[in-house]
Amino acid sequence: MRLRNPLGRYFVNSSKCRMPYVDPFSSGVLATLEPVKYKTCSKESDFLTLNFDLNLQQYSLHANKEVLSKFLPSKAKMSCHYRGLSDDIDGKALKKSFQQTEVLSTKLTGIITECRLAGNTSEIFQQDAFPLIQIPNRTSTSDSQLVNKKPSVIILGLDSLSRMNFKRTMPGTSQFVKELGFFEMEGYNKVGTPCFPNLCAIFAGELSGKQCLERYPLLWKKFKEAGYITAFAEDILRSSISVQTPSDYELRSFLTQIAESMSIYRKFGTEYCIGRRLSLSYLYDFCMQFTERIIEELDHPAFGLFWSSSLTRNYPLGAIILDDKFMEYLELMRKHKVFERSIVILVSDQGQKESDFVKLPNAFLEERLPMLHIYLPEWFLIAYPKYAENLHLNRNRLTSPFDLHNTLNHLLSLNTSNTNELSPLQYCSTCQSLFHLVPQNRSCDEAGIGMNWCACNEFVPLPNDDRSYFLGKLLVFHINKWMLKRRFNRFCQRLQLLELDYMEEAISNDDGQEGTYSLRIRTFPIQGVFEATIRYREDLNDFIDLRMSDISSMINYHKHSMCINDKMAKKFCFCYPDKLNENMKVWKSLKRKKFAKQTSSFPSENVTLENPLIPFLDQS
Repeated sequence: MRLRNPLGRYFVNSSKCRMPYVDPFSSGVLATLEPVKYKTCSKESDFLTLNFDLNLQQYSLHANKEVLSKFLPSKAKMSCHYRGLSDDIDGKALKKSFQQTEVLSTKLTGIITECRLAGNTSEIFQQDAFPLIQIPNRTSTSDSQLVNKKPSVIILGLDSLSRMNFKRTMPGTSQFVKELGFFEMEGYNKVGTPCFPNLCAIFAGELSGKQCLERYPLLWKKFKEAGYITAFAEDILRSSISVQTPSDYELRSFLTQIAESMSIYRKFGTEYCIGRRLSLSYLYDFCMQFTERIIEELDHPAFGLFWSSSLTRNYPLGAIILDDKFMEYLELMRKHKVFERSIVILVSDQGQKESDFVKLPNAFLEERLPMLHIYLPEWFLIAYPKYAENLHLNRNRLTSPFDLHNTLNHLLSLNTSNTNELSPLQYCSTCQSLFHLVPQNRSCDEAGIGMNWCACNEFVPLPNDDRSYFLGKLLVFHINKWMLKRRFNRFCQRLQLLELDYMEEAISNDDGQEGTYSLRIRTFPIQGVFEATIRYREDLNDFIDLRMSDISSMINYHKHSMCINDKMAKKFCFCYPDKLNENMKVWKSLKRKKFAKQTSSFPSENVTLENPLIPFLDQS
């Protein structure tokens, strides 16, 4: 159940949107925090280091003799080799030995290194890997005129990290971006769940589905056609969006190749360590090389997305481990003048929805309010002062990933003076660039945000009485009806209402026939947890405008839905177990304990849904 708004403060405050302020460090939240056990992938010092020679414009490997000597037995010698990786070299490429320093070929996209005792081919003392950003043709395209200058665009993404949890778990980074002058968009509201639709909205201007997969690569193509050098990288092997991004530089093939040769330690459901390094270190090393080679040295406009999921996707406190590391890379970016030439965007897709955070009073807002911080370089502020002013004014206005998509497109045509000059999005024709002034009195519908994801409504709790349980049963009925129509009932069990966690009513509800409600229910079998915001009409005795995509599953449904492939149906599917009778015994036991007071009476006039599906609603 959501916490009321005791401070009377709001992220957004208008007649169409009252988004309550959330204190990241409230006593209720802090009480749930536990110390994070940080696993070190390797305690060894680096035997080998990677350097870049500006004069030769080549990478080189250097053996650290002092470090090596500490690990060597008396009079023993170490033998080090490397295997080159590239798009035209297979995984069985021959190893090449070297002594002190080795200059690397400009054709390599990465290397795997091994150091062993001389004469011992079985025991590896240390194995490592390095991605390489190579520039085949070095031509600077710097432009001294501010108006014609193209800003580089570097997007740093953190999976499943709400704005509040960012401040809570990454205080160092949060303070860093504040002092550097990032614009924090406090009215930024997600548009779907899980990660997929929110990334679709940002990079494709679509909500999900086939349209997203078709349009997702277009943004990289547009920037490439505009003269940008592009990059795309993630720190996990299983991509957040399974689509090929046509970038000049990518990390996936490198990670795939080193994962075949190096040990992998998984934690929080993703790759935590690959070899002796955190998987995210490959991502940020790749990012740093890209920004140093392209932006600092070549002075060429660059567009890159660097998305990290390994520590934050499945664990709300994983970002605590990331904080110091992330600050180190931001400091390096500042040292190499990336902030002088680039618009840097720090963004997430959504907050946690499958952890203990769902039990918190502000869980509703935690899930729906991802972070968005935007940095504008000084020269951009001078060249486009109106855009900077509008971005500042938009900080506490309702915005969405569709607006961010329009902003990225706007960067390709900075001479557009108003929002009408940008091509409208099919899904959200009223969404616009954040460099243009967003209407102060804006609704979620006007920002492309579905009712269930809208954080603008304030709610009051309702008792878990017969009427509230009826609405819970009605939601279960519609889920079962949707599954039955699509014949998923052949594989998936029929859901039954087990418990109603809470029921709330929007304060803005009129006194008429229609009302907006938020609820969370638990279902049998395997205790599914679903959350939805619904509109209910008394005269129709039914929901209106209910979309199945707006019903949120609060657990990791992939574990129990392996019998089907449909993405939407998976979150409602509990595959038939081998021992269904045993589960029914459990259900009957739970039913007797949980529903003694709930099955007393439901007015017969409330059950008016059409025939053979009525049993789905009747749980008694």
